[in-house]
Amino acid sequence: TSERAALNIVHDALTNYKQWEEEIEKWQSPILRDDRLPEWYKFTLFNELYFLVAGGTVWIDSSLPATSSKNSLHQSAAVENTNVNVTVAKGNSRREKPVIPQESNSHHSIHKDTLKDPQDETDDVGRFLYLEGVEYIMWCTYDVHFYASFALLELFPKIELSIQREFAKAVLSEDGRRVKFLAEGNWGIRKVRGAVPHDLGTHDPWHEMNAYNIHDTSQWKDLNPKFVLQVYRDFAATRDFSFGADVWPAVRAAMEYMEQFDRDSDGLIENDGFPDQTYDTWTVHGISAYCGCLWLAALQAAAAMALQLGDKPFAEKCKSKFFKAKLVFEEKLWNGSYFNYDSGSSSNSKSIQADQLAGQWYTASSGLPSLFDDCKIKSSLHKIYDFNVMKVKGGKMGAVNGMHPNGKVDESCMQSREIWTGVTYGVAATMILSGMEEQAFTTAEGIFTAGWSEEGYGTLDFIDDMHCVVQILNCFVHSGLCVACVVSADYPSVGSCLRHCQHNFLPAWKRSIMFCFGVSKLSFPIVFVSLYYALQLKECLKSSAILVPGNAEERKEEGEVEGKKKSVKGCKGFPMALKVIGKSLCCQSAEAWGCFMDLGSFPEDQKIPATALIDMWAELFKLHRDGVFVINNFQV
Repeated sequence: TSERAALNIVHDALTNYKQWEEEIEKWQSPILRDDRLPEWYKFTLFNELYFLVAGGTVWIDSSLPATSSKNSLHQSAAVENTNVNVTVAKGNSRREKPVIPQESNSHHSIHKDTLKDPQDETDDVGRFLYLEGVEYIMWCTYDVHFYASFALLELFPKIELSIQREFAKAVLSEDGRRVKFLAEGNWGIRKVRGAVPHDLGTHDPWHEMNAYNIHDTSQWKDLNPKFVLQVYRDFAATRDFSFGADVWPAVRAAMEYMEQFDRDSDGLIENDGFPDQTYDTWTVHGISAYCGCLWLAALQAAAAMALQLGDKPFAEKCKSKFFKAKLVFEEKLWNGSYFNYDSGSSSNSKSIQADQLAGQWYTASSGLPSLFDDCKIKSSLHKIYDFNVMKVKGGKMGAVNGMHPNGKVDESCMQSREIWTGVTYGVAATMILSGMEEQAFTTAEGIFTAGWSEEGYGTLDFIDDMHCVVQILNCFVHSGLCVACVVSADYPSVGSCLRHCQHNFLPAWKRSIMFCFGVSKLSFPIVFVSLYYALQLKECLKSSAILVPGNAEERKEEGEVEGKKKSVKGCKGFPMALKVIGKSLCCQSAEAWGCFMDLGSFPEDQKIPATALIDMWAELFKLHRDGVFVINNFQV
């Protein structure tokens, strides 16, 4: 990197900004002036591109970045000190080289004049990394790149192809370093050959992949099919045959790796009774709508790509598996109205998953034949629209991930009750591709309302109190922090508590909220929850400390009201939050106690500017800039 790089960037920006503005206006103008499009859609179409830069972006030249010796300081504590054994496949085995026919009567054949020179410098766009969010510091998380990559393909196709090339290399590599997986407590190797990595790493991207270590993602059932589907979509959209030839060995390896999960040889992969997918808290048993549909689509995409690259035997193998697996999928999951969540016997096995047709979305987007009959596709989409979309806030929030057939949100885990932006847009896109334009725009508008308008999250409008709590806790959990929940008896629900706090000034009794986040830099963050939901959170966060005065079982039996009275009485006149926090500070440092005692210096029942508290804690604990930024985010 040149010492003048920053200066050169600023120089280019100041020199060219007027031209850039003109080009941006020229790009946006046809859409902004199109009276056929609703205003919310125009707004969303451009502003949702924020994700490309908001979380964090790295863009360097193509030379492999040098591995810094300082990286060892950032190794996860869960990585065992063993000899590093990283193997990168050279792609020199006969099986891994694509067969490119020179002459053929088939319309799938590749001719010399259609191949691009892989050394063409105009195709060299360097190496690109981006984060899905500021709180999820893993580069190019591939499970959700599945949803986000359409924007890159449309606007920056060469960058999109470069990302797929990076993952293709990763598929054929192995990293034998031992890692402990937090959810199950077992050990495994960081990267298994043939498995698509969850991400390209954190501290040493490209060299140390799979920074994610909650589950062993080499056992996930969706990453490999997603890789095959994205590669084929990009190949079909760009018609870049040199790209296709480059990544084909990885595509084959990814498909062959998945064969181990077809344990009954029926052509269809099975899930293993834990959250082995991007919904990493949502357990799956047996055949699942999400992973099964992705697998069917991947089989069809791999067959189509194999034909176009001249690998006819592999194409026939995939086609044969596809037809066999499709029959099993429909037999086990189709219930006459939609595809069940999975083939198991759990309480949510018949849930309506918004993402059940993710494979069909990619299939239709790539110009391949539909996976199922049109009547089944439309029936499933109508069910999702009527239940997952319209039964949540009247369709004003998008599509909830899981919904029971009785019309109640699936609350089997935190992710089943969540609404994911990418999933909702994917559902809307599938509706458009199936001729359901009206329902598609209503579904997508819900995400705009929830995410961008004052009717949505701007006013803390959650599905329910538990949903509210989970959204806050996600910020901490994804940051790898331990969480302690403080029970508040002052408000009957979390939602009412947070809505009361949404002003810039905090009542004196509630100043401990901000105190909690200040102390979190020393120990752990603390979040207010009501007594009732604290009991449920104990199941969601078994590894976290939930600090509640009194006996939880007694409160449950006596009812919430009696429990509150008992808890308040147990505080002996002290504000409940301060009582609980004080107890939680046992064995903490003198600085933590000093900050806690400073709360007593504020007059009772007077409002205190939240910024004053933030400044105090930032000074006390020498919080770095990111820490102060995190705290400021909680000035609801």
